[in-house]
Amino acid sequence: MDTLTNIRAFIATAEKRSFSAAARQLGLMPSVVMKRVNQLENEFRCQLFQRSTRRVALTEAGETLLSPLKDILERFRFILESQRTGTHEVEGHLRIKMPTMLGRLWTESALSRFIAANRRLTFEIVYQDRSVNPVEENFDVAISIWPGTFRGVVEFPLQRYGHVLVASADYLKRKGKPENPRDLLTHDCLVMAPTGAIWTFKRGGRLINVEVSPRISLNDHQTLLRLACDGHGIAIGAELAAKPLVRAKKLVALMPHYPVADLWVTARVPETRVNFARVQALLKALQSVNWTEIEGMS
Repeated sequence: MDTLTNIRAFIATAEKRSFSAAARQLGLMPSVVMKRVNQLENEFRCQLFQRSTRRVALTEAGETLLSPLKDILERFRFILESQRTGTHEVEGHLRIKMPTMLGRLWTESALSRFIAANRRLTFEIVYQDRSVNPVEENFDVAISIWPGTFRGVVEFPLQRYGHVLVASADYLKRKGKPENPRDLLTHDCLVMAPTGAIWTFKRGGRLINVEVSPRISLNDHQTLLRLACDGHGIAIGAELAAKPLVRAKKLVALMPHYPVADLWVTARVPETRVNFARVQALLKALQSVNWTEIEGMS
């Protein structure tokens, strides 16, 4: 068990690049973390960190060992969790990544109920509007609407996540209304950086791609729609947030004959954690989300 404890100290230090930060995460004194790392170095008979007065950095040996040691620790956690008996309650810690807007809406409804129903779980919830590799960034579950596949990661499709092309009436009065995707080449476009400047539309069973020239590129969906409402350009907005603005006449939906290609909400899980009881419980909750309820909160 001492070796596993030392591995935890090594991984925390490697991720935080600091003995002090690792100590805060583990609830220990920095000297204790350093001692545990020293013990692990003695076991492996190699130096794992280059130390200086300001920072610590992994040595080549440390870089080589980091991934397999993470895997060993995750497999031990799985074995321990699968052998626990005497309680039906899920326990442990969940580190979750979510897109900002979708995460906030879901946090206010289904996730809040999930937290209330699982009193023995602790949570770290990170909002990020970009695609992440949950293995590299140490997430149990990464919720995403952005394309991307990663080695050692299992993807669970959750729900269609529709989008709509929108602009304000003031903008359209100044610049005119686009009738087809090619018209967008002459318009001011507001682009979500994670999806990029290639916009995809559907027409007659085929996909049409157009590469727009962003006037503004950003990674926050709410700001994107706010700028569209203020007349700064055309944007692709998530239906959950854009449709209420269309109903309120703050935005106008465009090109109904060329609908925006759908994205999907997916849950990405490191394959070493898929069978964790806490991860399975969260996936079940995600798969049972009442999306109509969420849309009503937008």
